[in-house]
Amino acid sequence: MDELIGTAGQRRRADELVRLAYEEFDGSLPDGRALLSGEVKMLRGAALGIGVCLANEEEDDLVWDAKNQHGSSWGCWNDWGGHREIRAEVLRWACAYPKAKNLIDSYGISLKSGLFKERINLDGVDTHLRIGLWSCAIPLGLTATHARFHSLGLSGTFAGGVRAEGVKLTGDLNFRDGFYSTNEVRIFGAEIGGDLDFSRSKLACHSSASLGAANIQVMGNVLLRDGFQALGEVQFQGAFIKGNLYCSGGIFESSASPSLSADGIEVLGDVSLGDSFSALGEVRFAGSKIQGVFNYTGNGAFKLDLSAIHIGGAMFFQPRYQ
Repeated sequence: MDELIGTAGQRRRADELVRLAYEEFDGSLPDGRALLSGEVKMLRGAALGIGVCLANEEEDDLVWDAKNQHGSSWGCWNDWGGHREIRAEVLRWACAYPKAKNLIDSYGISLKSGLFKERINLDGVDTHLRIGLWSCAIPLGLTATHARFHSLGLSGTFAGGVRAEGVKLTGDLNFRDGFYSTNEVRIFGAEIGGDLDFSRSKLACHSSASLGAANIQVMGNVLLRDGFQALGEVQFQGAFIKGNLYCSGGIFESSASPSLSADGIEVLGDVSLGDSFSALGEVRFAGSKIQGVFNYTGNGAFKLDLSAIHIGGAMFFQPRYQ
């Protein structure tokens, strides 16, 4: 399939990566095979420097869960065929095994519409790679505690939670464009060299915090905007953001605790709670330091705690009450 894709060197590396994988996983499948078809495609694409979409049948991209009104292709992952399945251990091997990851192109691993039936465990992985799992289904969730990547993207993906405390990224951490999690996303103490982006995503963890991001460091922007929805507390206590914090158009709902906790946060840019920002539950910025502008023009039907806040720029305060 890839005889005309990539350079001769990339094709040789793709052949070698797949050969190593066949050796590593020889006889590991119930039928005696070493690799699933989707795993071979993922590995070859990673060595060739191309993204791979496993939805190779037209109807794959059209299925959706009418009962739950999920418009993304992951809505009916139970109905996805075996051609879309990737084993979590194969992904970890590609990221962590030195001989394997050294054969992967600088573009990294970019996979769309894959199904992971087991929990993905990337804990402690140390790699220069970009990892992108776009519009995938990971029902048992993903862990990447104290791991190191260039960047990590889960945009459009369904996940049963993410635990990545202490993760370190040179670039962005993306959970945008339809990302949906049914358990907490935990990134306490993460160090992110680019943006942290949750634009147009949904976090539904009613029993506890939906997003735990206390004490993180973000060198770019934090984006909780444009239809972002959190059912459960969003925690940013003690976080440092070199860029801006944008919550415009975000929906924050928590009945038993604050909906947005940002006590002691430091933002070198602006904070925006405008353009249809709304919250059910207290919004807290007590003791925070905002070097730029603080803009609050959202729905005012909640308690806003700005005690001991320091704002270096202007403050625009014009809540809209419903």
